[in-house]
Amino acid sequence: MGSTRSIVGYGSSSTTLLGGLQLKPAERLELDLSVAWNRADAAMSSFELAVPADYLARNPNQSFDFADVWSFSDLDLSRIEAAVAFRYGLSERFSLQGEYRYIDLEDDAPYLEDLSGSVDFWSFGLGWRF
Repeated sequence: MGSTRSIVGYGSSSTTLLGGLQLKPAERLELDLSVAWNRADAAMSSFELAVPADYLARNPNQSFDFADVWSFSDLDLSRIEAAVAFRYGLSERFSLQGEYRYIDLEDDAPYLEDLSGSVDFWSFGLGWRF
């Protein structure tokens, strides 16, 4: 009896672009703009998991169809995120603040569930510096 080992290949790539801008259009007003884009791909090379026929004959209640196992690790995602935020100084210690953030995710290789979707975040608040 012997055994053999074969390393299964796995390739991946990721690209990210980021940008931002801070503005102060008035003495008491600050604006922040930002954007981020990400693209990620990964995949396992195809392989075969052979199960000997005599094993299947002795264990008829077990299913060993691993034909597509290699495809379960596929990753193909793209994401964009954009945000705008402001801060307006009411006084030296107090300010009004707000932010809007948009995130969109595309899952081009769903496995158990498609993760695609988008979300909008809004936040407002009162700031106090101490």
